[in-house]
Amino acid sequence: LDEQPEFLDLTTVTEGDMIHTKETEALIRTNVFSTLKNTAACRKHHIPLKRGILLEGRYGTGKSLTARVTAKVATDNGWTFVMLDRAQGLRAAIEFARTYQPCVIFAEDIDRMADRDNEDVNDLVNLIDGVISKNMEIMTVLTTNFVDKIDTALLRPGRFDAVISIMPPDPET
Repeated sequence: LDEQPEFLDLTTVTEGDMIHTKETEALIRTNVFSTLKNTAACRKHHIPLKRGILLEGRYGTGKSLTARVTAKVATDNGWTFVMLDRAQGLRAAIEFARTYQPCVIFAEDIDRMADRDNEDVNDLVNLIDGVISKNMEIMTVLTTNFVDKIDTALLRPGRFDAVISIMPPDPET
């Protein structure tokens, strides 16, 4: 398909738009936003800007809204942001991101591509491992509604810097 990119209107998006439990919000701020907001300090102190994050949770818990807020934080801090509604475009997005670093790639529903019955999971593992080379400034944030369907090869320690469970808001939230 020769789909043209769609540009997000982020003029009304704020960090306050996210509605998560305090624990989930703290994990997102620490694992995603702090890298985006402190890029210069990370470079100065040789802290890698590459990240692999998996957001997992049921439908309707705020993963897509988190993507919009991440886009706002990223672009406000000089990062390119690429949003994929299908993980099948991940390879092309990574090639794009290499040219436009620092870059966040946000890909939804990775379980469609990485389930245990999909023979392409090895390609995905190699693709993600390729992104996580030392000198890349690419943050890959993947989402899933079905973490139990993802092949364990993709979930092994070291592949993702964080796996964050997005739960429905609690009464306090």
